[in-house]
Amino acid sequence: RQREEERIQKLSKSRKELDGKMTRLEQLLKAAEWQLENTDEENMDNMMEEMKEEYGRHGADDQKVIYPYVGLVCAGPHAEDGKFYRAQVIQLMQEERMMVRLVLVDIGFCQMVHYSSLRRISDKFLVLPAMAIRVSLSGVRPVGEGWSDEAIKYVKEIVRTKMMRIKLEDMKTGMDECECKVVMYEDNCIQGVSINTMIVEKGYATALPELETEKSDGHPILDIDEENNLPQLQRPVMEAGSRFTCRVVSSSSPGNICLRRLVEEESFYQMSKELTRYHETHCSPALLRHWKEGDSCVVKTPGEGWVRARVDRMMEGGMVELLLHDHGSRFVGAVESLKPLPGEFCQVGPFCWTVELPNLVPAGGAKTWTGVACEKLQEILLEAGMEVDIELGRKLTDDSWEAVMFVKEKEEDSGPLDPEEFKYKSVGGMMIDLGLAIPSGKVEVKDDDDAKTNVKLEGMNNNIVLKEADTNEGKIGFNWLTAEMPSSMDFAGFVSHVDWDCNMYMSSIQDNQDNLRIIGSVLESKYSGSSPSPLDLLWCKGEACIAQFCLDNKWYRGEVLEVRDMGECLVKFVDYGSEELCKAENMRKGLFLTDIPVQCFTVQMDIDPITMKWEEGVLNFIHKTVVEQVLQVTIIQKKDVFPLVVRLVTKAGLDIGELLVKNGYARGRASVATQES
Repeated sequence: RQREEERIQKLSKSRKELDGKMTRLEQLLKAAEWQLENTDEENMDNMMEEMKEEYGRHGADDQKVIYPYVGLVCAGPHAEDGKFYRAQVIQLMQEERMMVRLVLVDIGFCQMVHYSSLRRISDKFLVLPAMAIRVSLSGVRPVGEGWSDEAIKYVKEIVRTKMMRIKLEDMKTGMDECECKVVMYEDNCIQGVSINTMIVEKGYATALPELETEKSDGHPILDIDEENNLPQLQRPVMEAGSRFTCRVVSSSSPGNICLRRLVEEESFYQMSKELTRYHETHCSPALLRHWKEGDSCVVKTPGEGWVRARVDRMMEGGMVELLLHDHGSRFVGAVESLKPLPGEFCQVGPFCWTVELPNLVPAGGAKTWTGVACEKLQEILLEAGMEVDIELGRKLTDDSWEAVMFVKEKEEDSGPLDPEEFKYKSVGGMMIDLGLAIPSGKVEVKDDDDAKTNVKLEGMNNNIVLKEADTNEGKIGFNWLTAEMPSSMDFAGFVSHVDWDCNMYMSSIQDNQDNLRIIGSVLESKYSGSSPSPLDLLWCKGEACIAQFCLDNKWYRGEVLEVRDMGECLVKFVDYGSEELCKAENMRKGLFLTDIPVQCFTVQMDIDPITMKWEEGVLNFIHKTVVEQVLQVTIIQKKDVFPLVVRLVTKAGLDIGELLVKNGYARGRASVATQES
């Protein structure tokens, strides 16, 4: 029995390098939960051939299992093809005499067989981990209490026996198995529409807030080295003109300064801790890998411990030069010390990147920076606490950019009653003043064109003095374009918010869903990890803004409804209709996608409240009934203004208005014209 338990532990160890691997689905268990087969096909095929030879000898009667029990690891025949597969007993059937429920661990197939068909399994068949891993689609939930037969049939037709690509969203590891939440794509393309999104659009599922319906330019998607099946770490897209506050990780010269964004420091330390814990608790076997330049890997260094790295150069004598992704430094080690990068650590791009100061060359006509210039640069950065503000210029390589760099100094000449002033000094300008560099082009500092600020340029060396603004200037007169009428009198839609007058903020899946996805992707790429400028902290009622929603930390288009004390504003998220108190530090004045109309509009059902106004309890019931549900909408009163009068019907055919009237939550209106007179 002890030997069998050891076999169970070997066989139930699931591979955690799951994210993004090419997979073939063998058996669908549910619409959102099934077994996924890893494509370790060559080893699997060899093992299946050996098992066929091992158990094909007259049924291998000498290897029959005498006493089955739950958890028994064995070999069992497939009910359809009769071939023997690695299996595990998961249930003893009490009602069916001598029958057991079996799961074939490499294809995820469950079946009930007579115990006499089970065979003892040889140790040589326990080397490979279980090939099938149970996963669930992330960001979706069934419409109703459970998955309908139609949903299961639809998903089965899409995924069964097809090559798929997946993106791991979340993984929880237990004693016996791991639970994985994934986004799945067909046609071997991570940039297409996901299966998760497809079942939502078909009305078989409801999208949860974390569902990403397409690849975001601002977030890394796992790439795969097709030759070795190695996950490759990808950098998020950073555009010229982006501004960040950064920590200087290292600085060797004005042409090689390694930075890490301050807002990502906590995530960096947490990832490093988890990476170390992972390799301390997981003993990876020594596998022969054909490493090549550009591969991502993990290596243990004397100073930093376990770190993510990239193979930059293959050297003689079995040595390799690595770029440490999150530290900006290089390391030389033995090829055999490299380990594959687990997929769960590929979800975040490198935390460190390199910049060089633009339009500067060493003084004196030298081709390289002098030791004095490098030491002085280090001194300037140390005096600033190794914190700088930068504005990205053009991209030089995959790992480096040009960037104008500033250090912040408090203005010492201001009086005690004067507004607090800070002086931002250009690091490049300081190097020129010290005679350590000469300009090779125009060295300039540009103000933010998206907002009018009380910023004064003082002195010769690109020093910027920021003063507290006396008025809230900006795009106060700008309003987001009004929502457009639905393109059809009958459409599928979803409600995002219900207000106190029972106005429902609705979007059409056909007309608005793609636009909402595009808006979300653009704003995330622009503002994810950004820091507010001084002007971003000053607001007045009626201003359009971009604001971060506190529950999902994503950025949305908004409008300031009220300015309150303690640096907070009441913001209406115009594309969803909901209102939220937002801190000024989580709001931005730079507007994008101003030519796209508001993506939600108001509708009302043909009902009135029982009393003079809608009671809170009734509104709560309506909110729970309609919000985030896919509904069939019919406009019953044609109008040119909102709100529209509509009839709402669930996928099950339930009329929401009739439900409220019959249960005493509302009363029907006397009459409604079918169209405007």
